[in-house]
Amino acid sequence: MTIDDFLAKLPPHKASLMFYHNEHKTNYLTVAEAIRNKDFGYTSDCWVNDEQRQLAISNNECWAIQWYPDTPVGFCIASACDLPALICAISEKPSIPGNVAATSLSTEEEDGFYRD
Repeated sequence: MTIDDFLAKLPPHKASLMFYHNEHKTNYLTVAEAIRNKDFGYTSDCWVNDEQRQLAISNNECWAIQWYPDTPVGFCIASACDLPALICAISEKPSIPGNVAATSLSTEEEDGFYRD
């Protein structure tokens, strides 16, 4: 895969896009502990699927992508054990509707991604 192929798979974002790898380790936690604590990017509505969540627990590995589709006010986040699985999942999702205000309650939208 070329860099252009990779970039084409990223979700549209008019503001920023960030990748996280093993954020739990910065707090000396395991993936299981971060899930239990409901840490950012580890809540049940962030995982691309249950298989990736279980793999993340087993391997103590977590990749996450956070992006702001329209403005710096609302964002989406998705997590997986494997970076290829994460990229595949976000590239297969339908287009993301407009942003959600940061003051709204966190919910899982119909596209399956956590929004704040």
